[in-house]
Amino acid sequence: MTSSHVNQLSRRFLVISRVLANTPYTPHTFHPKSEWKKSFRFLSRSKSGSKGKFGVKEYLDDYRYHIEYGGYLSNHAKHAVIALEGLGVSEERIGNYFDFYRKKHGLEPAIESKNAIDKTNWKKYIGEKKYFMDYVEFFDKEEKRLGMEGLINTYMPQLIDGCVSALHHCTIHLGWALHAKNRLMIIEGLAYFAFAHVPTHLPSSKEFKARQDSSVLDTLKAIAAAAESSQLSKWTDKVFADPKYSAERFHPELKDTGLQWRIAMLLAEGHPLIHSRCAWMDSLKIEEIFKQLYYAAAILYISQPGDFVLLHVITGLWGMEAIVEALESEKDKRNAIFHYWSAIVATAAARKGNVYKAGLPGSKDVEELYAKYSEMTDDKKGADDKTRSSASKPSQLDDWPTLYKRGEASREEHNPKLVYVCRQLWERYDNLSVFHVAANSFTTSPLEDSYEKVEKL
Repeated sequence: MTSSHVNQLSRRFLVISRVLANTPYTPHTFHPKSEWKKSFRFLSRSKSGSKGKFGVKEYLDDYRYHIEYGGYLSNHAKHAVIALEGLGVSEERIGNYFDFYRKKHGLEPAIESKNAIDKTNWKKYIGEKKYFMDYVEFFDKEEKRLGMEGLINTYMPQLIDGCVSALHHCTIHLGWALHAKNRLMIIEGLAYFAFAHVPTHLPSSKEFKARQDSSVLDTLKAIAAAAESSQLSKWTDKVFADPKYSAERFHPELKDTGLQWRIAMLLAEGHPLIHSRCAWMDSLKIEEIFKQLYYAAAILYISQPGDFVLLHVITGLWGMEAIVEALESEKDKRNAIFHYWSAIVATAAARKGNVYKAGLPGSKDVEELYAKYSEMTDDKKGADDKTRSSASKPSQLDDWPTLYKRGEASREEHNPKLVYVCRQLWERYDNLSVFHVAANSFTTSPLEDSYEKVEKL
């Protein structure tokens, strides 16, 4: 190894060491509010206790790898660690999974900070896919100055409209870090929002009239009707063909991403079904909004079971709920929900090759699924042992212990995440069968060995 290589590694080690040297983040130093829900998991410290061995916390604190690989694909390793720990998988098995994921996807080494970001210019490079570690260092310093609560409430209201970025993975990374109460991963999540930022909001000249829908179902039915009549797909086709959204003119950093680029086009063009603020966003209690959003996400996923993209709506909502919980201002909380709803609709509408071309079920399908699952619950004892749930035919539904085993064994990291979140929701919402059914619908990446091709489908 040459002296230049040694010096480069030494500099990187110093950068990482400065971050890792900080006091580990605990619930007592973050958002000391009584309303933290019991379902918000706090990952314990490593139980290995052996020098040189990694436990769950060490994997979440790991800064050896860049946040993306292959140009734009998100590094899911830490999300999988949280999900697997939540499924009760041993740290040894989690370590094996982490190593498998690293090798399978060819994770790229962390990019050295150039000390390019500070308080005077942090907004200048937002969304340019530059300076990820620089943003990490910047937010690390800001957390020391403001505290974690101050950091989040100072910067997230300014970044929240980027919740769709990186196919929702900025939201997932930050939100899951908040669930895990891991300081370093939270800072990473904030940096990812700045690094990959694609806005959901429109300029004031394009704002649409508010909708009077009183529930998420009302809005979803309106969207489904537009999809069923081909109104939505005709609009998306027109947007995708518009020359103003050519690679040279529009988000050149996204030109090879396929779906992410199409989502950005729809958000930039604007549509009332994507960007109209709905009455339920401001009238319902936050807890009720998330209950309805989770139910709607599960219905969408069940309507096209195993859909690789719609799965991200479920795991993304789990992240967004933690972000909303961390925000202090009621206005900021509800704005975050508004932006994420726009992200969900644009993501579903940008998909190709699905029902009604816009990737959404028809209004009749939505109504039938809502009616079928609205009151259907599992027998808790039955769902947790070898007796099958009443939600479907016995041959169609695995019990939770079997799902845990399937999730642990799956080499597709989105599946343990799906099982973990759906189990938490199933317990929270009185064993609603819709979440059990969704958890049974494992996804398979369309092309297992090429995630780049997956996103271009």
